[in-house]
Amino acid sequence: MTLLGFLHLMQLLVLLDKVGLIPTAKTNDIWVKWLLIFLAMLPIYFLMTRLFRMADIAPLKEEYDFNQSKIYRGNVLLVTYAITSLALTFVLAILRKSLGH
Repeated sequence: MTLLGFLHLMQLLVLLDKVGLIPTAKTNDIWVKWLLIFLAMLPIYFLMTRLFRMADIAPLKEEYDFNQSKIYRGNVLLVTYAITSLALTFVLAILRKSLGH
């Protein structure tokens, strides 16, 4: 979940031309950038923990624990979605750079 949240955050930063907020180099303000990324990811964490509670997930484990075909299909869809999202992030970055922003 955190990887997908970070990918979507990166897509938003590319669209808003604020990619400089992501810590990429050793600079004097690296701690400020890490703090900003932490503060940006914190709402995503709280949203995920509120939407998907363990009490709601436990019955699903009992229901789908032995249904390996559904688990495999879900994993394939999740990996496909993550790869597509990563590719979209690259495309957005390339388009942003080629447009001269």
